[in-house]
Amino acid sequence: MKEELLDFYRKHKIVIWVIGVFITLLFICSIINILYSITQVFFLNKKIDNFGLIGDSAGLLNSIFSGLALLGVIITIYLQGKELKQTRDELRGQKEQFEIQNKTLKRQQFENTFFNMLKTQENIVSNLEIGHQTHINSFYYSGRRTFEQLFYNLRDKMKGNQQVFNKGDKKINEEIVKIYSSIDSLKMLDHYFRHIYRIVKFVDKTDFSFCLDEKDKNKNEEEKNNKIENEKYEYISILRAALSPYEFVLLFYNGLGYDKMKDFIEHYKILDNLRIELLCNKNDILLYNKSAYGEETQKYYDKLLDNIEERIKNCLTKT
Repeated sequence: MKEELLDFYRKHKIVIWVIGVFITLLFICSIINILYSITQVFFLNKKIDNFGLIGDSAGLLNSIFSGLALLGVIITIYLQGKELKQTRDELRGQKEQFEIQNKTLKRQQFENTFFNMLKTQENIVSNLEIGHQTHINSFYYSGRRTFEQLFYNLRDKMKGNQQVFNKGDKKINEEIVKIYSSIDSLKMLDHYFRHIYRIVKFVDKTDFSFCLDEKDKNKNEEEKNNKIENEKYEYISILRAALSPYEFVLLFYNGLGYDKMKDFIEHYKILDNLRIELLCNKNDILLYNKSAYGEETQKYYDKLLDNIEERIKNCLTKT
């Protein structure tokens, strides 16, 4: 309260001095008036009827004290109102600070889990190994080199599958999934792909409202959702950056057999860094929606569709 009074005095210093001088003059005048009345009653005119002059002369002094009391009440109310406003501002600031800390904590919790999952994924890769030994030759691969050997196994199995097909041809998709599933060596990647799916699902299902700040309060829902989606895409990009070219190819063919993973691949553009020259058939890119790929691959995607449409037109023309 002391600080508030000092602040009030500094802001209204001139007014307070004027009022003080005015009240002091009134007080002096009142005292003089009272003294004059007492002199009249006791020394000049001692009639008992004139004693009321003393009480009447004190009326102005009573008014001054009443005014001062009222002024004190007004100042007290003003200071209390200001103090309440400061308290509300402090509480509002504390609430905003708490929200910021809460969002920071949620992001930290998410990132701790996310990067621990990435670490687990790397451990899964490190534990992969494949080997073969005969009297003619032998080989042994571990870690990421395992994917290269598994890729060659898949490519050898799929040789001869050089069809040209329309986008979304389910028969071709089922045939490729069937061939992929028939390769026993690829089954060692089941744990690997399940864990990738869990990472992507974890990012997708996390409430990313912690990425919204004060600047986003006035934005509409579409803008907020776009920011959240971009934030999720950045974390998926971190996962994608850890994959080797052969991992992308095997992920491509594995995802064809799992609709939920296929949806994630298309939604988050997980095949952005896919090298299409490594595919068993470049036309296979049509088995996913265009959204699954990067810009350059999307151009090739459109070119393939145009070529297919042109061939269909030519066939119809000949018939």
